Amino acid sequence: MDDVCFRVADKQVSKILNNSKLVLSTYSGQNSYDRAEDFKSKGIVNEEKIFNQFIIKDGGNTEPKKFTSGKDKVISNYFLASIKGKIGYHFYYLSIVKGDHVLTLIIDNSNPCNQKFKTFDQTEIYSEKPFKEIDQEMLRLSNWIWNYMLKKTGKAHNTELAVWKIQR
Repeated sequence: MDDVCFRVADKQVSKILNNSKLVLSTYSGQNSYDRAEDFKSKGIVNEEKIFNQFIIKDGGNTEPKKFTSGKDKVISNYFLASIKGKIGYHFYYLSIVKGDHVLTLIIDNSNPCNQKFKTFDQTEIYSEKPFKEIDQEMLRLSNWIWNYMLKKTGKAHNTELAVWKIQR
């Protein structure tokens, strides 16, 4: 099993696009923003959205436990606008905790009355969930990665979440 989240996510992107050159031989010094810049330079990023730390209550370097008042649908609203009128599957490259971790997300909009999503991490494919749970799932993943990085490095990390829509 590959334990470098960037390589795993890049392998997923390369499979979707049938382009093995997207997977680097080394990821030393890379973060998800570097990878997204590379994807943008290759013309495979269709959209980009940064959710700054103020979406998460108390923001910044505080443990992400809930959304700031009135911000609990900001992430899902972005995704809804991104897929509106576009039947089918939508593929995203996600950065959690300001570049410290990356994973991929697929939104199934093949039936707009029954939208679903699934996240793919380096060690786990999370079960398919109804779209209405996407905000809470992004918060859960942010909390999990934030706490993992705190234990790993001994310091708090920025709660910023970034999304890049991959274009086929």
